Order: sequence, then C-alpha cells, then structure tokens
Amino acid sequence: MASAVIVMLVLTWGGNRFAWASPEIVAMIGSALALGVAFVWHARRASEPFLPIPLLSGSVVPYAMAAGGCAIGAMIGLTVHMPLYYEVVYGLTASEAGLALIPLVAVSVLGAWIAGRTMMFTKHYKRAAIGGVAVSTCSALALALLTPMPLWQMLAVLSLLAVGLGTVFPVSVVSIQNAVPRAQVGTATGAMNFFRSLMASFTVAAFTAIRHGASHRRAARHRRRRHDRGLPLCVRRGCGPARLGRDADAVDGRASAGGAAAGCRLGNGRIIPKGQTVTNFAA
Repeated sequence: MASAVIVMLVLTWGGNRFAWASPEIVAMIGSALALGVAFVWHARRASEPFLPIPLLSGSVVPYAMAAGGCAIGAMIGLTVHMPLYYEVVYGLTASEAGLALIPLVAVSVLGAWIAGRTMMFTKHYKRAAIGGVAVSTCSALALALLTPMPLWQMLAVLSLLAVGLGTVFPVSVVSIQNAVPRAQVGTATGAMNFFRSLMASFTVAAFTAIRHGASHRRAARHRRRRHDRGLPLCVRRGCGPARLGRDADAVDGRASAGGAAAGCRLGNGRIIPKGQTVTNFAA
C-alpha cells in the first residue's frame, strides 16, 4: 500500500512540483521499488500472507486482473478529465458536461449485460471480452486521431468505447473465480478489486501528469511567440542565434543606411549592435 501511494505521488508531482529527473522523484521511485520488493519477500515467507504470491501466477489470473484494472482505469480516468474537455473545447456548462458523461458511464452497463448473456450460451466466453476490447481500441484510436469532432460524434465514439470496456468486467471476474481453488475464491476476488482500485488511481494520476505536461508545453510556446513578436523577421525565421546587422535594410524598412551599419532595429525601437547575437542581447 505504501509503495502504491508513493507511485501515485510520483505521477502527481513529477513534471509539476518537481522535475522528473530531480533527486526527490528519483528517491521516491527507489523507495517504491524497495517497498515492493520487501512486500514480495514477506509474502513468500509468511505462513498466511495478506496476498498469496502463487495466487497471482498462472495463465488466467494475472491477465484477467490486468484487463480488469486497465478497463476500470480507462473508465475512471476519462470520467475525471472529460468534463474539463467538454467545457474547454465545446463550451459546455458544468451541468451539461456532467450530462455528457452519461454515454461513457451508463452505456458500459450495456456492454456488461451483453457479455453476461454471451457467457450463458457460449463455451468460450472470453471471446466476448476480446471483441469488446477490440471495439474499445478502435474507438480510442478514433478519439486520438480524429479530434476535434462534432459533439454528437464524440458522444457516439465514447458510447462504443464504454460498451467495449463494459464487456471486460464480468468476464474477468468469472475467469478469476474459475481459475483458483474454491477456498481462495474470496481472496482472489478481493485481490482483483484491490488491483482495480489501484489501477484506477494510477490512471487518473497518469492522465493528470500528461495534461499538465501538455499545458506547460503549450504555455511555453505561447510565451515564445509573445517574445518573438518584438524580434526582427530575420531572427524569427532563423534557427538559433543569428548574427544581426546583416541586410538590415531588407529586414526592417525603417532602418536607414546608418542603422544597417550600426545594427538591426527591433520592433520596440531598440537596436542590437552589429555582430552581437540574439541570445547575448536578450540576456
């Protein structure tokens, strides 16, 4: 539990409060790894561990837990961040953004119902979840490549995404309960719920880190544009510190022959001496 909390703090603070390569983040990552190793070491040697490590082995349980955790993580992560997207991109109010979550949250129940009914009449019931994950993957690719799109198209794609994710929940539960001994069904189900909650927390923290990183890059580009407005055209089109004072008459029509010999005139009236670089002058 402590290791999971530290990892969530790393995803929340990394790139925001601390740099990703800062000593604080590196120390937190090392602490999380050390606590994780200590937990595994204790679980292997305890007579009745909190989470039996052999329970997580096999060809069904770890993959079913990972599938269920990723599905609930994607659902919770989108539920947390989509209202802000609706408000910023589509100009919806807070109430309208909450209503726009219905296709994402409520329609997943339809996918779970479809998977449950399919499991009653088919022998290979895992195929329902495989098909649902394929639909969700295609929907996620559409959201990544085709945005921005009209609101009704966005809601339709999110509905397909929710239906696909909904098929994973019942199939993962039944698969885990069928793969473990009867005496460990409760332990396996509890471990599955724990990893679902853990993955949901990780996903929300990861989505937030990505959003903060994109916002910081956009703000940095905006500041550079504002700074470049006062620079001459030869500098704005250049790739690095350019020598000023060359062809000043062609760069700034206001520069006289004397100005061309002395340097290059900026948009704010300042003159950079001839031969001085942009970086040195800005400093």
